[in-house]
Amino acid sequence: MKSRTTVVALLLSVASALASAAASPSEDSLKAIVQARDLINSSGSNREPLERADRIIADRLAADPNDYRALVELGRLYIASGYQGSRYASYHGHVYIAGDFEAGALAAARQALDKSIRIAPEYGEAYVVMGHLLMIEERFGQASDALQKAERLGADASWLDIYRGNLHDARAELPQAEACWQKVIDSSKDPYAINAAYHHMIHLRQSQGRIDDAASLYKVLLARRPEDAWTLGNYAAFLHEVRRDEEAIATARAALALSNYGAVRRTLAMSLYGRWAQVLAAGNPAEAEKYFKEAQSIHPDLDSVMANEGSQENSADIVTALKARNIAIDARNETGDSALQLAVNRNQARVVKTLLSLGANPNVRGSGGWTPLLSAADEGNEEIVRALLAAGADRDTNVQGRTAIGLALRSNPALAQLIADYRTTDASRAAPPAR
Repeated sequence: MKSRTTVVALLLSVASALASAAASPSEDSLKAIVQARDLINSSGSNREPLERADRIIADRLAADPNDYRALVELGRLYIASGYQGSRYASYHGHVYIAGDFEAGALAAARQALDKSIRIAPEYGEAYVVMGHLLMIEERFGQASDALQKAERLGADASWLDIYRGNLHDARAELPQAEACWQKVIDSSKDPYAINAAYHHMIHLRQSQGRIDDAASLYKVLLARRPEDAWTLGNYAAFLHEVRRDEEAIATARAALALSNYGAVRRTLAMSLYGRWAQVLAAGNPAEAEKYFKEAQSIHPDLDSVMANEGSQENSADIVTALKARNIAIDARNETGDSALQLAVNRNQARVVKTLLSLGANPNVRGSGGWTPLLSAADEGNEEIVRALLAAGADRDTNVQGRTAIGLALRSNPALAQLIADYRTTDASRAAPPAR
């Protein structure tokens, strides 16, 4: 991906002066753009469609650096290819699922979209993707304006309603979010938009604790797409997240029978580790060992299992079982982060408190030199900050000269004052359960 997108970025910077009015793309160009868009929207966690879309877009921009439709798809491609996983963000106390992106990906997307808008300011699809980008950047007012302009310009409603629903979700306007996604399900002819709408509805149900309802939506989606290995794999991952690990194992195996891809292999391994911990906690170590051995044959890195799985909801049994095998609770994953650091980054207060109660060190540095307290201050999460301070987090540590107080000042001055005024005697009011 990087080599192609670097070439395309160079094309952006050396393009000729813009014409006063955009030229109409050829029929072949339009077909190529639709193909690239479908590949991006269908990709899920599969990189191969993104690579194919990258080649199509690069070819279009090599032929015409001012192809404004291709530039929009380039922006969409940067967002999709830069996505590294979900994180939990907070907006006025409401926690929602947001994206975590590779450094530079969103800036590159903005460059492509800005150029498209300069060339063809009346092309509504550019504002659809721009609204999505602004929402990711948590600039909600500007995102709303962009989506409204897209509607006025007659942009296709499917992804416009998806992104409008996402914006409502981030603002805790949940009935409005659900209405947007339901509209796509009921009226869209775009199968990828419908699939996305179902997944957003599922996440909403899950966040509301309506696990059976979420599972039912997955079954409806699977009835529509019974041979879709990616949807089946996503369902397996959902089942593991809610710790229905026995069912998750069977579902992951069914997905693998359709397509042997990396994400579902990992889901199978994590579900096996989850089932191992459950059976072990139930007092049957011999049966548990069978699950452990198969899981380890797929994913043997127990440090990463501790970090990645320990940062999830309802995973205290996995942490406890791994500790019994002498895997440190502060073990790092592939990116150098511990379970505690990951949970803080995702604003998962309950998980943070559980990990602290199980002995996690609040001062372990993660990737980039960040500590949990620095990350919590940067996120502006008072509940997590209090828990970390009560557990002995060092408020004077810094990353590249930035302290927790300085980071909190940017978004939450009251939190900065709380950190500055904190005394160890305050711990009794916020301390996690005894270790």
